[in-house]
Formats: sequence, C-alpha cells, structure tokens
Amino acid sequence: SEVNTWIAARFEINGSRIAIFPFIEIRAWKNLAELLNLIS
Repeated sequence: SEVNTWIAARFEINGSRIAIFPFIEIRAWKNLAELLNLIS
C-alpha cells in the first residue's frame, strides 16, 4: 500500500530502526481502527 511504501522510504532515508517505531505504531492503530469498522 501507499503507506507501507512511505514507511519503507522513510526507513531508508533515516537508516535507523528507532525512527521506524512510531510509524509501526501508527500502522497498528490504523489496522485496529479498520478492524473495528469491519466488526461494527
């Protein structure tokens, strides 16, 4: 997806694992929101 591509690009630019953690959290929250939408 677009978001995953952006995350990958951001990760390459920063060249640091620490920098990716906040974006992983955002993706997790987004997935959770989508899951709740499916349930409701």
